[in-house]
Amino acid sequence: MSKNHLVLPKFLLKHFAIKSDENFPIYMLDIKNKIIVNKICQDANTLLNFYDEELETYFSKLESQFADLCRNIFNKLDKDDIAISNKLNNTKTRNLIRDWAKANYGRIFFNDPRNVSIGINSNYDKRKRNEVIKKTIEEALPEASNNFIDNSYITLFRNSTKTNFILGACHWIENEINGYGIVLFPISPEIAICLIEMEWYTSKKNQLKKNEVAYLNYVKGELVNAFNKYIFEVTNKVGLNEIYSCNEKELEDLII
Repeated sequence: MSKNHLVLPKFLLKHFAIKSDENFPIYMLDIKNKIIVNKICQDANTLLNFYDEELETYFSKLESQFADLCRNIFNKLDKDDIAISNKLNNTKTRNLIRDWAKANYGRIFFNDPRNVSIGINSNYDKRKRNEVIKKTIEEALPEASNNFIDNSYITLFRNSTKTNFILGACHWIENEINGYGIVLFPISPEIAICLIEMEWYTSKKNQLKKNEVAYLNYVKGELVNAFNKYIFEVTNKVGLNEIYSCNEKELEDLII
């Protein structure tokens, strides 16, 4: 029997841990019971033998590739953001982000209340459940989302607010800046991979300084708070019931 991380991979949970030690402790909000408990990343968001071997292998390979991308970003954070962003804007990275988004959607789909019969608490046949997840991953992103990924500029969003990003079932968010699309994939409490519509970026790039995401400062607080609220709502909606953070106060604020 293997322990499968349902939606949130261990490497990503570790980025949101309270501290980096052998256990990587992390705060978890139990939405249903409105309590906050301490967990360790190894055991957080897991069930025994939930995915079949094919799916678990696929997720493990994808997580390894995305973890490498995150590691490369963290190793270069003290350098020019524009230089980092230029290295992110290639076909390989776009395809990885697309696969990451599709896998995330497929992983939360099984417990969406609209599909109660395949939820984690049901007696739904494991083989059929995994077939549904695989099909959902294949069909996850509509044409508009694919076009957005292909026609966006990939950069970094540095969260310099007093509020940390939290981690929940759907760990990405779509929003708008002056009518243009923006997608965030937080990879730590302070850093998110950011996709901005190319038209917006092209019109603003001459105004950007060394730390190019500084241009987004005027909406930073709004985006971080919107993200956390969105994560809480989606995680609650799909019944996964768990939200994680390195800061207990962020979780307390969600249940007040």
